[in-house]
Amino acid sequence: MKKIFRSERRRILSNYARLFAGLLLGIWITRLLLEGGEWLFSIYTLITVGMGVSIVLTELLLLVIVPFLGANVSNEQVVDAPKFRDDLFAAFAISLGAALLGAAVMILLGWLAFGNLETPDRVSAAWLFLVLRIVMMVVTVALTPAMAVLLVSSRQPEFNIFLFLVRLGEFLGIAIPLWLLNGEHYAETDILVQIGAWVAFFTAATYVLAAIYAFRSGPVLLAGKLRPQLAIVKAMLKRTGWSFLQIISSNLYVRADVLIVAAFLGAAEVVALGIAIRLMGYVRQATNGLVTGLDATFANHGGQRKRQNKDNGQSKSDQLKLLSLSTALQGGVVFQLSVLIFLLREEIVTFWVGDILEDAANTGVIEEIGLLASLMIIGIGFRSLNLGWFSAMNGLGRAKHFTPWLLPGAIGNASVLGAWGLFAPETLSVMAVGWVFVGFQVATHGFIMPVVSARSLGCRLQTLVTPLLVPCAIAVATYLVAHGLSMVNEGGSNEFRVAVVVLTVSLGGMANLFLVLRRSNHE
Repeated sequence: MKKIFRSERRRILSNYARLFAGLLLGIWITRLLLEGGEWLFSIYTLITVGMGVSIVLTELLLLVIVPFLGANVSNEQVVDAPKFRDDLFAAFAISLGAALLGAAVMILLGWLAFGNLETPDRVSAAWLFLVLRIVMMVVTVALTPAMAVLLVSSRQPEFNIFLFLVRLGEFLGIAIPLWLLNGEHYAETDILVQIGAWVAFFTAATYVLAAIYAFRSGPVLLAGKLRPQLAIVKAMLKRTGWSFLQIISSNLYVRADVLIVAAFLGAAEVVALGIAIRLMGYVRQATNGLVTGLDATFANHGGQRKRQNKDNGQSKSDQLKLLSLSTALQGGVVFQLSVLIFLLREEIVTFWVGDILEDAANTGVIEEIGLLASLMIIGIGFRSLNLGWFSAMNGLGRAKHFTPWLLPGAIGNASVLGAWGLFAPETLSVMAVGWVFVGFQVATHGFIMPVVSARSLGCRLQTLVTPLLVPCAIAVATYLVAHGLSMVNEGGSNEFRVAVVVLTVSLGGMANLFLVLRRSNHE
């Protein structure tokens, strides 16, 4: 078990190195887009967030492929080469089909959404940008099995390097046109198309390099029949159905919210929601640093147990210990970041984009974005606490146990907001969108999913939620201390308040990490 913990530490450290670097690039990307103008930011957000199916499909395919490939790998070596090869070819066949389906979906969404654009040149630019995103999506989705190979063969650092290069490519693809085409004689439509071309090029090139690396230096055997077996394709497609519902459920919230706000509230509110979503997304990304690759670990462990006919009771105990430690770490990250954003929401938004937003001080937009982000973080926080349980169930092939419970909340969120916009548009606001989002997220992930997860994993509910108690207590103490010290200095320097909050939250996070590491050394 200690060997597994050591491997998990390497996985988590590489995840966080990539996420921290990606965080810095993401902050810069947001500023660059806002400097390009309100229309550029809103249309980029609409197409990449509202219509972008690339992330949805790659997440879906990884959920499906990793359990199949991971069951044939042990100690970083393929133990059943023919089965691994057959599964890999089937995965490529499904990925190519998914890429073509995704292209059709994005074209349909573009046809529905671009009718509201003001001028023909904006419509043409939006379509060109969408076509470039489609080309990028086809390449990345079709090559997703190569990324899965890196995960199941315990090459998480390399996996993270390529994901960072994708993020770096997005930054360069946005920065190059904005820096080179920033003169008055360059229209914003020209800049949008250039951004689409550069981002598509860098992203596609990175995925091609990742595929070459996976096949050259990993345990991938390409000898034998280069034809997917129909039985394996059917088995993967059967699991794809549940995984598809899982991905759609998690992504429908944000994507539906963006599309509804764009339809009923306009570009300015899309900007506010887009910034809040990006800030909220960093909390989830921080949690993803703990769970990315965890499904592969459970798949490897489950496959090894089956091959060795290992005692099921001991194996299950080891899995629950690993999941308990992961949950405690997740709780520490989610709770501490929530405290940080609750206390410094306006300072964070002001520092990030306050000097770019037009008339921010006069319109109260900074305060609105801060309140919206801190509100939506409650919902995404509850979801983030479930991610480790989801990864475990996905790795063990039990997606069908919990996926049906996710969809009602996602549909309810979209339905309520859609009906609200149609029948009472004058009362709909971006804050109302946030409240509806939180309500459905908390109901689903705060009450339903813990019970469902415990039943699927064969343990008591107490076993899953108890690891969250200590991180929660530390977060409460962190909030009280930080808020108390801030009140002592009320009316004084704002820099002092920010420093106090950041230092207190950092100490709280370190305390939680110390306790978890100490516990793992005694397992």
